[in-house]
Amino acid sequence: LHPLRLQRYLLADINPLTRPLKNIANVVRKNRKTAGPDNPFTELEKAVSDYVEGVLDIYRDYRDLHQEEIFQLIYGNGWLRSLFPPVQDEPRPAAAKQDHPDYDKRLAAMEQGGVAEGLIRIYMAAAATNQGIKRKHFEVAREIAATHRVLSKLSLSRFKKIMREQSAILQADEEKALQTLATLIKNKDDRMEALSIARRLFLADGVYNDEEKALLEKIRKGLGLEAV
Repeated sequence: LHPLRLQRYLLADINPLTRPLKNIANVVRKNRKTAGPDNPFTELEKAVSDYVEGVLDIYRDYRDLHQEEIFQLIYGNGWLRSLFPPVQDEPRPAAAKQDHPDYDKRLAAMEQGGVAEGLIRIYMAAAATNQGIKRKHFEVAREIAATHRVLSKLSLSRFKKIMREQSAILQADEEKALQTLATLIKNKDDRMEALSIARRLFLADGVYNDEEKALLEKIRKGLGLEAV
């Protein structure tokens, strides 16, 4: 017999050793019951499902933020606008950041939080760079979030909520947001760890670009750490 046919015949009804399976399957089918909520396999299924959902949500937030930054980079570029100057009847420009209804609220929230808020603020600042978060960066960020002693304790909903808050704070005033990192991360060892995490995130693709170097320097100063 051909090997490919043989492997199918071994599990077919013509094999006398498999004939009891038909009766066993009928018994199992008649006595099948829905697993209870406390069943370990049900809990594992839900945990894996929630994890996958959370990872996809985090990736979506990074992606959306990056796409917005790319749009602003392209269409807000002064060189491009000089080639295509606005016409006289151009609609009035978008309102300044200070005119946003939540601007004062976002400024007040800059110094609220702790280690988790500080680290996620660094994540979101990195995502807003021109290069954005690539797949390697995202994988490193996900690994850090899963293993860090503080971040790993956050629920997925809480993690996503902090991401949205820190993204809004950075959009209000990135300079001030980075300058207040030391207020969020008070312990010096935690601040040194945060800077190490930022370096690890930027080096995910093996090299710093100029924008990442500049942002890393702002993060270092915001954490109140000396240059090495």
